[in-house]
Amino acid sequence: MFNDILWHDTPPTIAYSGAQTLTASYSDIEGGTGQPWFGTGCIDEDPLFVDPVIGDFYLTWANFPVPDSTKSPCIDAGDPASSLDPDSTVADMGAFYFEHMTGIEEDYSDVTTNSFRLYQNYPNPFSSATTISYSISRTCNVEIQIYNISGQLVETLVNDYKVAGDYEVVWNSKEINSGIYFYRLNIGNYRATKKLILMK
Repeated sequence: MFNDILWHDTPPTIAYSGAQTLTASYSDIEGGTGQPWFGTGCIDEDPLFVDPVIGDFYLTWANFPVPDSTKSPCIDAGDPASSLDPDSTVADMGAFYFEHMTGIEEDYSDVTTNSFRLYQNYPNPFSSATTISYSISRTCNVEIQIYNISGQLVETLVNDYKVAGDYEVVWNSKEINSGIYFYRLNIGNYRATKKLILMK
């Protein structure tokens, strides 16, 4: 079992019999510390649900994005080999993921108009460099900028007139700290933004 939360269950939290074996990984299990099945990535900490009394088992982070004690220990703590959460961040533990909301407008699908298309960067997550692709169907001034999770401009990758066509630009982040970033395509009044994850 992995990416689970077992909290305030009737003891014992996990029970099995016979020849069967069990290994838990990347899970938050109350009272699990020291148990033979308490495996890699497991924790025994209050998951900080929104309101378990009324059945709201979403994870909380009151001071997001400040990494303080209000952040549930289950956020971004799931198995790193798992699929990313729908907001393109590392998998959370539990049934309901925490959506990383920022002041940057996000779009999780390919962003398309009759003239422009912005694609998800590849690879993502990445450790040093990633490629951002986009298409334009007419000549125009194109700007691609990188923002941090607080909405501050980190770098401008493109700011130039481009003829119609398909383009790629590489962001080399060797001097940038790990974290969640956003890249935005600006063409006149048109904006398209996507999320990328730097993991060093």
